Amino acid sequence: MNDYVQRLLREGFAFPCACCQKLWRAKAKGFDQCEVAFMPGQDCGGPMSGMSFPLYEGPLTPTILATRCFRCGEQAVEAVSSRHQPTRFVGACKVHLSDLESLMPVQDPRKAAG
Repeated sequence: MNDYVQRLLREGFAFPCACCQKLWRAKAKGFDQCEVAFMPGQDCGGPMSGMSFPLYEGPLTPTILATRCFRCGEQAVEAVSSRHQPTRFVGACKVHLSDLESLMPVQDPRKAAG
């Protein structure tokens, strides 16, 4: 992982964001957020926002996105998809998988309605 990506991770950006050309271009222009923030009607983000980085532009392949943690870039222990992009997976390491557990339903809501 290069120094620039590591710096962006320390600033709080997710791993795919830290590797994304859209963020790099915006940072080069002096902005503190991704180009997508300035694109009306466009959204991008990870599982915490119900997405799987749909507008990502960069060197990470779908396999890398699924096998590296979406937060820190470390080896993933599990891959998750969002309901909006069920065929695109992002990885989560042991540490950051717990962040996602609060988003996962404990039981099937159809059974709860019973």
